[in-house]
Amino acid sequence: MASSWAGVEAMLGNFDTARALVAGAAGIYDELGHRLFRAGLTQVAGPIELLAGRPDAAEQELRYGFGILAESGESALLSYSGFLLADTLLAQGHLDEARRFAQIAGEGVSEEDETDHVLAHAVAAKFDMHDGDLTAAEAHAREAVAAAARTDALVMHADALVILAGLLERSGRQEESREVFAQAVRLYELKGYAVAVQQTRSAVGAPTGH
Repeated sequence: MASSWAGVEAMLGNFDTARALVAGAAGIYDELGHRLFRAGLTQVAGPIELLAGRPDAAEQELRYGFGILAESGESALLSYSGFLLADTLLAQGHLDEARRFAQIAGEGVSEEDETDHVLAHAVAAKFDMHDGDLTAAEAHAREAVAAAARTDALVMHADALVILAGLLERSGRQEESREVFAQAVRLYELKGYAVAVQQTRSAVGAPTGH
């Protein structure tokens, strides 16, 4: 499937190829009138653009998908899209709007969906960090890590570990932070996520080689 392939290309840093695959899939979905598939594609395209350092482009994609899902009444998919959009807005410093989308997303969280719980706690940790409440932020980050560990989603687990590691570093607990960053790198490496490995190693000043 083109969207999955696009995600793999982005993980390797091949962003132009990833965008071309997304555009091709989007054209097919639009031509066939598959609006829900098109909305789902934005949940791939948005993170690709965020990874590429283009949060404005990520926001545009995710807003489009969120609008489709809001009209359709797909509450489960809406929660996921809402959390992604909130995270993207946070990355740009748009806190008030990010809170609004996080609240909407939170209203549709499923008790059985660990992904929802990971994203909810991860976003909450970032809000707390912006508010200066590092204790609450760490608690949410640890909840995100625990929920992610109950899944087989290595990237989601590693992403949660990166948030926790950043909080530990900000709290002055450098040794703990480096250990958690290292755990994240190992998970990214298992998934073959070259871009995240590079970014995470750079964040802690670690060598880029083995």
